[in-house]
Amino acid sequence: MCRAHQDSLAQAAQTCLQECLANVEKLNARLAAIRLDPNSSLKLYDKLFLTFRPADWRGWVLHLLAYVSIVGCGWYLFHLGVAQDTGEFSRQIFLSALQRSFTFLVLAFFLAVVLLFRAWALEERRRCLGYRKVAGALERALLMRFPESWRMLLGQIMFFLSGMVLLTILHSTLTGVFGTRSNGLFALAFFGIPTLIAVLVFRTWAVAELAYQEHGPQLVPWRKTLFVGFFKKIRQYGPRRLMFFLTLFWCCLFGLPTSIYSVAMVTESWSIALLIFAINLPNLVGLYAVLRSLRIKCSLATQCQAEKSVAASAAPA
Repeated sequence: MCRAHQDSLAQAAQTCLQECLANVEKLNARLAAIRLDPNSSLKLYDKLFLTFRPADWRGWVLHLLAYVSIVGCGWYLFHLGVAQDTGEFSRQIFLSALQRSFTFLVLAFFLAVVLLFRAWALEERRRCLGYRKVAGALERALLMRFPESWRMLLGQIMFFLSGMVLLTILHSTLTGVFGTRSNGLFALAFFGIPTLIAVLVFRTWAVAELAYQEHGPQLVPWRKTLFVGFFKKIRQYGPRRLMFFLTLFWCCLFGLPTSIYSVAMVTESWSIALLIFAINLPNLVGLYAVLRSLRIKCSLATQCQAEKSVAASAAPA
């Protein structure tokens, strides 16, 4: 073998050896990070079925909610086969109910709730034992992260509820519940688009609350959030500011009259007044969500600029 081939083979072997060593170092780092996680000592069935002892009262509550969700799922499955006239379980009725697509949609909802409470119970145990896991991409995308504050919890609840409503609208459109194709498309545009906007707004709010708890910026005033650099920073803050003013216009157009009407209906019927207020409540929460997420984004940008200026001034000339 000539000298040039020997040198090329030696260089290739050295490159492969360096890559192997780098992969081993990455694997050792990941194993060390896994060993720091207190849940790594739990057995597989403990993680799957939450058979470990909770560390505090919040862990007990999350365990209870997970078990209640499982019982609710089992009750729903059993109730599918119960005849309406006799009240007895029938195998044929159960199998016919499983042929409806809406049944699987409800089961998916129960499964998502169970997995959510399971993930929160595991995360709560980590925090009680002094370990905080970095939020992954999937946790941020689906908001499976344990809530850092009551605002983030509210954003997650509104995100999950609006997401379930959106899936129901899509399912009703595809299965022809709204009638003809034109009626289905009209219902999808009239109900689906506002619901999709609500899903995006509440998810953005929950993610913003997570970023606020991680970085802890000082919140800027709401006037600066809405009006400072209105045209100069239109690419950075323009869509969210536009969403805020559109939501504010909708609340003034629809929410204010309905709120006044609900107050007037208190003397006649408490139930109707509460129903009208409940219908108007998501609009008010959405308005607060848009303003809060925009304010956190502006605060994080201001903090980043301040840190860059401090680093630039501290750098040697």
